[in-house]
Amino acid sequence: MNWVLPFDWNPQTDRKIIPSSHLFFMGSCFAENIAHILLKDRFHVGLNPFGILYNPVSMAKSFEYCLHKTQFEENNLFHFNELWHSELHHSSFSDMNKELVVEKINTAISEAHRHIQQCDFIFLTFGTAKVFCSKKTNQIVGNCHKRPAADFSERVLDVGEIAEAWANLFSLCPDKVFYVSISPVRYVREGLVESNHSKAVLRVALMQLAERFPNVHYFPAYELITDVLRDYRFYANDLVHPNQQAIDFVYDFFMDKLFDPLAKDYVKEWRKVDAMLNHKALNPTSAQWNEFEKKRNLSLTAFKQKWNL
Repeated sequence: MNWVLPFDWNPQTDRKIIPSSHLFFMGSCFAENIAHILLKDRFHVGLNPFGILYNPVSMAKSFEYCLHKTQFEENNLFHFNELWHSELHHSSFSDMNKELVVEKINTAISEAHRHIQQCDFIFLTFGTAKVFCSKKTNQIVGNCHKRPAADFSERVLDVGEIAEAWANLFSLCPDKVFYVSISPVRYVREGLVESNHSKAVLRVALMQLAERFPNVHYFPAYELITDVLRDYRFYANDLVHPNQQAIDFVYDFFMDKLFDPLAKDYVKEWRKVDAMLNHKALNPTSAQWNEFEKKRNLSLTAFKQKWNL
């Protein structure tokens, strides 16, 4: 008896992730989950230079800033609740000091620009097609920063808007391999019907972009959670966010499909060393522990030498 729906998928490119690959992630909290595991596995990863973003238009603006290394200025900020904010950035960039906000933003942009120039693979995870537009500027915002709802209008992007926002950016990076995906996190506060509508718009837009650009490929993170696992035991207590077991399942699939065999060996070897590094001593003064420390130091040195780290 099968308890999981059979599912297979293969990328439409022969380029695989190797131990020296540079990877860049942008998008929702689900993108952060996968990126953090890659960082733990000692890969070169750039992640969300504007903080977590959910809608594809704000993500496109952010990526454009980083791609061209466009610097922010003080007039790009607004003041609310005694803090200076950017409508394109997560609240982690906000501060009482305007100059400090600009400095943090521009440092992140410069760092991201370097990552994008060096990277081989770029991963984009779109969360929702629903956007909030500032009534004052008539611009789509990436973050409302808890301002009054009356300051914004709401709407759902159409497929053409999403495709247009990213088409030029994809064409400017023909040497990069893009993997685009949809976050499996559902927006239940909007309603399940509305959330499914939003995800469907994203899926059609990504399908069109993947068909149009040979360096753009769809990665089925959404389908792995909602169609393959398809069980609330793979969700956190809120029944919306995937739990760690589900995230690990997607990451294993990610490794299986996108990693070169050498990269798989690299991860396997590193995790053995990492387990030794995280081992806690019952008696730090014992001869047995001293021998173990020597062994793990030799293992770490051998790993670094083998992989030129």
